[in-house]
Amino acid sequence: MRPSRKDIGIFLISFTMFTIGAVTMYGLTVGSKGATQVQESANFAIRSHRRKIADINDDSLSLHHSTGGSRYGDVVLGTDLVIIYNSVPKCGSRTFGDTSRKIFKKRSIEVTRYSLRHENRPEGGKIRSKSEIKRLIKGVKKPAYVQGHGIFTAIDDKPRPVYINFIRDPVSRMVSAFYFSRYGDGQIAMGLLGDQMMNMSIETCIVDRRDACTQPRYPQIFCGFDKRCGKDLKWALDQAKSNIDKYYTYIGITEDYEASLKVFEHVLPDLYNGTTKVYKSLLQEENNRVVETKTKNKQPLSPELTDTVKELLAIDYELYDYIYHKHVQLKERFGID
Repeated sequence: MRPSRKDIGIFLISFTMFTIGAVTMYGLTVGSKGATQVQESANFAIRSHRRKIADINDDSLSLHHSTGGSRYGDVVLGTDLVIIYNSVPKCGSRTFGDTSRKIFKKRSIEVTRYSLRHENRPEGGKIRSKSEIKRLIKGVKKPAYVQGHGIFTAIDDKPRPVYINFIRDPVSRMVSAFYFSRYGDGQIAMGLLGDQMMNMSIETCIVDRRDACTQPRYPQIFCGFDKRCGKDLKWALDQAKSNIDKYYTYIGITEDYEASLKVFEHVLPDLYNGTTKVYKSLLQEENNRVVETKTKNKQPLSPELTDTVKELLAIDYELYDYIYHKHVQLKERFGID
């Protein structure tokens, strides 16, 4: 009978602690030279432990490609990776992008950046097609960080890219998007949300059932380019859940940002170890974009309008709750408060 992941995990942790303890005791008896050997042995034991954890997770980069099983929350080692972040608007993507750049530079990891959008095209033509995205990913120079507002695109080439994202409470995201269109970068906002929002109140936008304020968005973003993704919300929701399980390594929660960064440190340790500390240092800098990009002049909805929008965005909440539950499970697995 194959032992459970929990049993194997307990064994590996115990073995690692025993190994570190043993070499430490030995080091105490051999002076400064021994102390160096202790540190080297401890580092080796930790690296071995990480790799064994990855093995326990079914060697996701190869096995899940062939079996179709879930890879969500698997530990991915190494830095020679292609990270795909098809960011959801107003969920903290600029903050995460800035934090990523700083941690890569701090750790001397030369990561080439690419965009999922055509940055040199007019706003209406920025979104890449499925075939364009596949060509882009095929031609990237690794390690690569590919980010931009875009629809999920399945890349099954080996080794498979590492998919990540952030998601936010649907009502909170919608309110931020609305006020961003009014007081933020209007050029971007009009492209993402439409100019219909530019000259109306958020109350009118909701009461009139304008798409920008009441149309579910999450299922289609994670569903992909299949025509059914935009026509059958229930089918899109099921497909989105399947894509998240099969392709994504982790999706953070904007409302629980620091804990999400800590999860990234665990699932992508060779890239993101130390990210939480870097993020906190960014918050202390003057004129930092983490603060500058926060939506301005945002006003909360009334309880009545909040209930209305929650009902209209019920399918967004179903996917959000699905991802949030996974987030809680990973926090528990890694011992994150």
